[in-house]
Amino acid sequence: APPVEVDALGGVYRLADFDTRESAPPGLTPCVFTGVHIVETALVDRLPDGPSCIVRQGYVPALRRRGSAVRGWVSEAGYWAEPSTASRYLDLVLDVLDGWALPERVGGEVVVEASARVDPSARLEAPCYVGRGAVVAPGAHLHRVSVEAEAEARGTLRDAVVLPGFPPLSQDTA
Repeated sequence: APPVEVDALGGVYRLADFDTRESAPPGLTPCVFTGVHIVETALVDRLPDGPSCIVRQGYVPALRRRGSAVRGWVSEAGYWAEPSTASRYLDLVLDVLDGWALPERVGGEVVVEASARVDPSARLEAPCYVGRGAVVAPGAHLHRVSVEAEAEARGTLRDAVVLPGFPPLSQDTA
């Protein structure tokens, strides 16, 4: 189940693994909970002293009480990613290269920062990004690769991100 499900007016019906109301209407929208909260002081005052969970000990009891409301705001614009694993981070970088996220940053082009050094024998195929102080070695062939600041790219790389001090991260290594 998705982390949050809301109705057409933004009313939260499911949160994390909790059904928060007796009955849910059909047609709920599955959403991602990004962790941004705007709450009334009364809700925070109901949390126990010490470590607590605002979802389990705040929102869920509030949603189960009659007359309480928890609302979600659903944005149709923009891009959001949760890069908590190597694979998700790689997906995010590839989305930036392809122009899905931050299209003004790379957007399907080859972008080489002014302080980067690209050997004349290297071949960069769009989309590619070469960051500040990065180096692309002689004979390198890059396609859909982001070489981050101060990193060095060598050999043939496709669908990858190169970070300083680490081997390239690609679909095969993520």
